[in-house]
Amino acid sequence: MAEPGTVYAGRYRLERKLGTGGMAVVWAAHDEVLGRRVAVKALHVPSEDGSRRFTREARIGAQLRHPNLVTIYDVIDEGVSVLLVMELVEGPSLAELLAARRLPPDEALGILEPVASALDAAHGAGVVHRDVKPANILVGADGRPRLADLGIATAAAATRITQSGTVLGTPAYIAPEQLEGEAATPASDVYSLAAVAFEMLAGQRARTGGDDLEIVRAVRTEPAPRLREHWPQAPAAADAVLARAMDPDPSRRPPSAGAFAGELAAALREGAAAAAPAPPPRPATTARPPGRRTRPASRAVPPPAPRRDRHRAAAVAALVLGAVAAVVAAAVLSAGGGDGGRAERDTGRAGATTTATATPGEEPTAAATAPPGAQRPPAAARAVRAFYQRAARDDFAGAWAIAGPGMRTALGGEAGLRATLQSLESIEFEQLDVTARDDAGATVAVTTVARHTDRVERCRGTVRAVRVGGRWRADTPSVHCDEISG
Repeated sequence: MAEPGTVYAGRYRLERKLGTGGMAVVWAAHDEVLGRRVAVKALHVPSEDGSRRFTREARIGAQLRHPNLVTIYDVIDEGVSVLLVMELVEGPSLAELLAARRLPPDEALGILEPVASALDAAHGAGVVHRDVKPANILVGADGRPRLADLGIATAAAATRITQSGTVLGTPAYIAPEQLEGEAATPASDVYSLAAVAFEMLAGQRARTGGDDLEIVRAVRTEPAPRLREHWPQAPAAADAVLARAMDPDPSRRPPSAGAFAGELAAALREGAAAAAPAPPPRPATTARPPGRRTRPASRAVPPPAPRRDRHRAAAVAALVLGAVAAVVAAAVLSAGGGDGGRAERDTGRAGATTTATATPGEEPTAAATAPPGAQRPPAAARAVRAFYQRAARDDFAGAWAIAGPGMRTALGGEAGLRATLQSLESIEFEQLDVTARDDAGATVAVTTVARHTDRVERCRGTVRAVRVGGRWRADTPSVHCDEISG
């Protein structure tokens, strides 16, 4: 029997027990080879054959890497048990947070959106979680949420650890099709994530009952629960998004976890904006707030991808037009109008330059000086352009509202957007074309010249645009930037 001081695989020394479940015990341990603290989950398997199959399936999850997935370092077959050696996350689970209080929308979205991004990464690799629930979402001391136990439910099903006829999963969060014995799909995880979001916002579970059988009966026979029954002030659009994500028919749910999170975020934020009192009229002046720099009137630029060794701005100011290594490469495309009718140039199509004018918070429109025959860019391209235009005129809240879930994850929050764009002075679009479309969104090819306070860069690549809540959002950037002479 394991106890503190027990050493597994000749290197993992157990320190203290973190928790016990129906089929596993989790320990905090010390890796004496690499000198780091880890978590060791010992999973009990009925047979050696089952252990081998479990190990094979669990290693699929171990191959995935994402900042919001608990990293699996090692999988060890011990015969009648399997040891998963994982990243040790010091901090509470979402279940512990929810036991104490309901989460405000911004805090709930700060957990939901990164977890949705992690699920999309898993689904892209062909892995379905099958057991998304608050207990499997860990919030580290750094505030970064991480989804745990990826692949474990799949492995358990593959090794038939559960008894015949038993549904693997947690009844309050499990999708109806899983209860009917159908194979779990990404849509099943979307349902479970929606049930988690419901609980964060409503302060109670989406499905409740006297026991598991009663909950299962409700999931099978009752329509999707409504958020406004438990939170009357909830925006109607948010209530509708959650109901659709928990629709009994998987085909009616949002197409991905990220799409669901994006739609819910848009609904909550737009609802909050509509409920907020109107701001006082702005003084008739073009002066910027004290301490803010004034940008040249008609120069344009896209920022570089965040490179942390070079002025935080160069790596950051490259914001979202690029994507980088393990985390993000964001090269920023900010163009467009400014306060008091300030003009910026942007190109809707290669070879066609138009002059844009705008008032704060609006996307510039082509002026009468546009070349004959110039066409307005498609809506997906306009969303990408508007994102950078708003950021360029320091309307960071407006830019954030147009950012898709992939962009928000890359930036690490609205504060990350603001920090990334501080060095950007202007941006000129030499190309802004939709080159591909699919059911989920569109690919926008861009070429920009971005002027920063310390450099000038030409950036080329693509920015993914997605539809969220019926509107286009600038989502995943993939851009390469080269520094050029001024």
